[in-house]
Amino acid sequence: MKTSFRCLLISDFNAQNFAGYLENDEDLPAVEVDVGPFGQVMQILADPAHPAWRERPDVAFVWALPERQIPAFQRFVEHQTVTVAEILEEVETFAGLIAAVAEQVPYVFVASWTQDAY
Repeated sequence: MKTSFRCLLISDFNAQNFAGYLENDEDLPAVEVDVGPFGQVMQILADPAHPAWRERPDVAFVWALPERQIPAFQRFVEHQTVTVAEILEEVETFAGLIAAVAEQVPYVFVASWTQDAY
């Protein structure tokens, strides 16, 4: 069993605290975290040659806010006119980028998207 993993943390907000938790967990496996450049989620996912991939991670962890990655959803949140089809098209594009990452990294984790009920 592998005792250490290199993780690329891709986020559109400051995820440095989460990276610290992962790196400081004393249980195995050990995790070495590279935090991707702030706010470059789509750029990193879309470009396998992006410098963030240079260290060849074992794990990619994508933690992004839906309104920052799906412009149609942001318009919906702002009570602008948008169709479900527009939102779903952008979600499919985002999901396709994540699926492509899964072809180059053994493990991919994606934080769940939820919205507050109020």
